[in-house]
Amino acid sequence: MARSLVFLVPTEFRGENQGLYIQHVASMGWLLDETADWRMAVLDLSDPGLEEAAATADVVVIHMLDHARAEGVIRLRRAAGLPTVFEIADNFLALGPWLPKDHRLRNPLVRQRILCHAWLCDAVQVYAAPLAKLFGSVNGRVVVFDPYVPLSPPPSVEETHPFVFGWAGTATHEGDLARIAGPVMDFCARHGDAIFAYMGDRAVF
Repeated sequence: MARSLVFLVPTEFRGENQGLYIQHVASMGWLLDETADWRMAVLDLSDPGLEEAAATADVVVIHMLDHARAEGVIRLRRAAGLPTVFEIADNFLALGPWLPKDHRLRNPLVRQRILCHAWLCDAVQVYAAPLAKLFGSVNGRVVVFDPYVPLSPPPSVEETHPFVFGWAGTATHEGDLARIAGPVMDFCARHGDAIFAYMGDRAVF
């Protein structure tokens, strides 16, 4: 019988955050699609069946949520002896000027609740060693999880394939993309076999 994984994500996990969704959630689905041992469900805080799904899932991963309903899920699973993993995707304790002044992460109470939920969970999942070091004092179990990227087999000598290169980021990284836009366009104009692959908000593109 397949085991179940529930990924609990923010309701607004779209738009400029679509790239994060692909990297942190969709990639997990691609990885698990290769095995029949797991089935995965992606839910947000507005899902009416959240508590029922969380109460029966083998593993629940919660992506940086500070909401009281997320804490309820954690405590429900703790009481039942079921493991819950809290995912921290970025250093939300060192916010730069790119984040809007009214963003919820600028609220110290929100940051405090995120840390509390990370502490309550059985483990914390991050995507870089510096984050593991930073949040190691919050939870004794921190694992660095490399994002899964499916790779195509290398082409044979006889085959010719386009040269694909890319960029990924959120709307807050628009300035970075603007700085390289000219060279990217010039490169593609000079090399007909070059393809620029973009992952991010369509409006930025």
